[in-house]
Amino acid sequence: MRYLVLLTGLLVSFNTAAQCFKDIECKGDRICNQGVCTAPSRVKEQSSQSYVAVLKENEWSNDISNAITLALQDQLSCVSQPEPGKALRALRTRGVIGIKPIMAVDGMNIFAVSKPISVFGFKALQVTGWEESSDKSLFWRGPGTAPPLSFQVVVSGDVATVKSRVEKKVSSRTSFEKASYSKYASSATEITCYGS
Repeated sequence: MRYLVLLTGLLVSFNTAAQCFKDIECKGDRICNQGVCTAPSRVKEQSSQSYVAVLKENEWSNDISNAITLALQDQLSCVSQPEPGKALRALRTRGVIGIKPIMAVDGMNIFAVSKPISVFGFKALQVTGWEESSDKSLFWRGPGTAPPLSFQVVVSGDVATVKSRVEKKVSSRTSFEKASYSKYASSATEITCYGS
């Protein structure tokens, strides 16, 4: 069975016996291309000879939005360990978040979502996360104990509403809390996947 996945600007098709299914399964900036982790430049070279369509860097469509939504929901479902570095780099590559965070709290850079993305049916407002990394543009370490491995999306909606609609779609490692470090704090919820 074949199906299409669109993330970080690529329309990719692959079969279920593939080595990878999503870009986040590949190391570094490599992407999942027809079930194989491939350098982005290599995919661009292959695109003229195959059915893989490479989108323009600034192009935005419902397909891209839907693919990013699915990838974020996968991260937040917490079925496997969160990969905040890969997720944030992919969002930055597509222009969903900017280069600079809007604020930094307890070792975590918080980025505003600047494209129309929803998560579990709720508008995504901000993203953040933390992992041990040398990439200071995404993660930094202040004095004291480091934050836990985590990936978080702040969505519009109160905690009770968000939790009631999403709780059955995620693992027990996913938490729902009132947004604390957000200009939307009065009407927003943090959905966070914590690593084990």
